[in-house]
Amino acid sequence: MFTELDEFLRGMEYPCRPSDLTREARRDLLPAHLIEALRSLPERSYTSRWDVLHRTSIAEALPISV
Repeated sequence: MFTELDEFLRGMEYPCRPSDLTREARRDLLPAHLIEALRSLPERSYTSRWDVLHRTSIAEALPISV
């Protein structure tokens, strides 16, 4: 799942806001839990995929098996 999200974020144009991310995620048919995670990001401008992944708690929304 992380790979799918990472690939999606690599294709985004930055800066972008959560509404931009969710709109494009729907167009790309990302799984619902990833769309919801993107929608729930704090409302601000994100400058890179690194910014989206590491300055937020989006990683907590990813289903990762231990």
